[in-house]
Amino acid sequence: MAALLAATFAGPLLAQSAPSAVSGSWYDPERSGEGFVVQIIAPDQALVVWFTYDEQGRQRWLIGQGPFDGEQVIIDELLITSGGRFGAEFDPDAVTRTAVGSLRLSFSSCLDGSAEYSVGEVSGSLNLLRLSIPSDIPCSAPIGKAADLRSLKSAELGGYSGTWFDVFRSGEGLLIEVLDADRVLVYWFSYTPSGEQLWLMGIGQRQALHWQVDRVFSARGGVFGPEFDPELVELVDWGSAQLALDCASGMWLYSGPEVGYGSGEQVLTRLAQIDALDCRSSIPQQVAQEQPLAFTNARLRNFDESDGDDLHAVLVEQGRIVAVGAAVSTPVPLAAQRIDLQGAYLMPGLTDLHTHIGTSPTELLGQRAPGVSQLVEEAATGELLVYLSQGVTTVLNAGDFGEPLPRWSREIDRGERIGPKLYSAKYTRGPPGTPDGGPEFSFATQATARAHVSRADTAGYDMIKIYNYTPANALPLIFDEAGSRQMAVIGHFPQTEDGESTLDRGLAAVAHGQAYFWRWGYSAIGSSRAQSASLRNGTSIIATLAHMEIIADIWGFNPTGVQAYRARPELRYLHPTSRALNERGMIGERWNPPGAAPGGLNNSNDYIASYLRRFHQAGIPILLGTDSPTVLGVPGFSAHEEMQVMRERLQLDDREVLAMATVRGGEFINRWITDTDPFGRIAVGQRADLIALNEDPSIDLGRVRDRIGVMAQGRWYADEWLGEQIELLADRYANSTQDYASAVLKRHPHAGAGHVCMHLHSSWLDPDKDRAAAAASDD
Repeated sequence: MAALLAATFAGPLLAQSAPSAVSGSWYDPERSGEGFVVQIIAPDQALVVWFTYDEQGRQRWLIGQGPFDGEQVIIDELLITSGGRFGAEFDPDAVTRTAVGSLRLSFSSCLDGSAEYSVGEVSGSLNLLRLSIPSDIPCSAPIGKAADLRSLKSAELGGYSGTWFDVFRSGEGLLIEVLDADRVLVYWFSYTPSGEQLWLMGIGQRQALHWQVDRVFSARGGVFGPEFDPELVELVDWGSAQLALDCASGMWLYSGPEVGYGSGEQVLTRLAQIDALDCRSSIPQQVAQEQPLAFTNARLRNFDESDGDDLHAVLVEQGRIVAVGAAVSTPVPLAAQRIDLQGAYLMPGLTDLHTHIGTSPTELLGQRAPGVSQLVEEAATGELLVYLSQGVTTVLNAGDFGEPLPRWSREIDRGERIGPKLYSAKYTRGPPGTPDGGPEFSFATQATARAHVSRADTAGYDMIKIYNYTPANALPLIFDEAGSRQMAVIGHFPQTEDGESTLDRGLAAVAHGQAYFWRWGYSAIGSSRAQSASLRNGTSIIATLAHMEIIADIWGFNPTGVQAYRARPELRYLHPTSRALNERGMIGERWNPPGAAPGGLNNSNDYIASYLRRFHQAGIPILLGTDSPTVLGVPGFSAHEEMQVMRERLQLDDREVLAMATVRGGEFINRWITDTDPFGRIAVGQRADLIALNEDPSIDLGRVRDRIGVMAQGRWYADEWLGEQIELLADRYANSTQDYASAVLKRHPHAGAGHVCMHLHSSWLDPDKDRAAAAASDD
């Protein structure tokens, strides 16, 4: 042993006092070729393995645990094992442990000591010197190494040192000492194919994500007791191995060319850690999709009955989850980047099914405004980043103003643009002259309906979104052409036909929970028929409740609500055109039409929540959507606010809301978009869209904000890195000198009666009058 490690350590050492300071390898200089590994596993407990020989010269290892008082380790029962076999023949139930003696280790410093032993009929004493010092042990390292060690983090070094084993192979294991940033010392105590004890050792060099132990040595020639002659001990090449570790698990791959050994692997679990060495998982800032990644020691949350507190490993390759299994038995490739969650939580990413990415510049300034295309690209880049930073890994852009959404989607898929997986729906608005009339590219008539859908499909859009004044004679053609192309139709209830007819055409999702109210008001009969039609057609509802709560707060120029909105800290992450658009809406007619008074939306919002609760209880899927960033919401932040409002307004528990925001969103997309990867659950074959969290989100959905990191399509982003990026974004926005709001209002003094005002039912201004009208109609 000493011969192997002699070149590793040179120079004088300085002792320091601390209980764990004696952890490491020790030997008697007169007996090079055998020795002790000591690990202080608690302030008053030590584990000792003695690598030695028997009286016939066969390898033998003795193991014991005993109290430690800072100066002495006393082991009353020194154990020897028997019954093990190397490799596949190993049976843990066949391993027996027999007490063969006692051992006392005494330390005068962290560098020298003595041993007294009694094993069978043999007793004796040894003088001990320090042979190795694991990194971060409070006993000075050799000259020439100290400076290097001081600059390194324990997350990468000493915290990995300790005792490791395969839980299915209790009775053998590894003693690991991480020496510095590049080297690891490994002792393997096992058995020969014939059942004799075997111990092996080697020093590994770091190779990217693992240590490569090119030479694993055995030893022979020693004899136990006073007859030991170090001159007769020789090291023998046994084979090679590879080792990968995180804080609680790892992999050991070995290859021994001798007959009876061969190649194999063991999934390692930490058995003991050296006291006072804090192992903090090293969380990479970013990992590309091309690099395999494994989350280890994770508690999974799919928000169903399968959730539990067992620790799992989740392996991701090329953007997909390829393995999910128990942490103690799931192999992790050595080439995989490991993220050891140490018992933290892993859940599917959030799915926002109503967004308008990059639309604010066009909505504010117009399609042909100078420089608007550049602003659209700038806004979209920031919005996609902010969505991802808040754990939103999938978005559906529910209608466009000509933004290059399919191109952005392809760029995200290829890793050229950072953001969540992006799906998009093509607007089908009313012709010019109608309240929601749009430019030529955005509306369809009877004559152009099929071509409109065809162009959207060819361009790469995933769905069609119908709006308030899509012509009645175009609607059947739109649905028919979309169906033939396997494109779902989502949207509003057009005012041009009865709402039940729209549902019966196969509307995949209603884009707002409020849309039923906009179409039927307070009518109980209308609500009942709408519920039945939604159920028989399998229609989902994208809730979008939170932004209506914000509008209710500022309704009627309520100064308290306006002030509270303007004080929101997350507004700094909004593109300046979005902030200007919101300001225009608050001071114009968009969210404060003539006749609006504070509190005027409270009754209608209460009623909308009441029928959505009934719809949910009846089995209609409710999904998360925010309508951000164009309706007062901030990308990503609005998703968390939406979940809180859904929980309160729909009277749901946290797990139900989180299922709606993850699993149900994935089910919806997977049902209606046939050429996309499945996602929304932590399961083999699913797209790797995940959030790592410090605390259990199913207990409190607010914990989804306490992120370790986010994975989108197999690309990992640490929360720390994402936070830095959005702060840089906020700084750029804060330094913008363009006053978009003033520029627009100078050109268009009456601008503002846009998106939301198109939906306003008369009840929002006079609810009592509309309730009476609905009751009379129902009678």
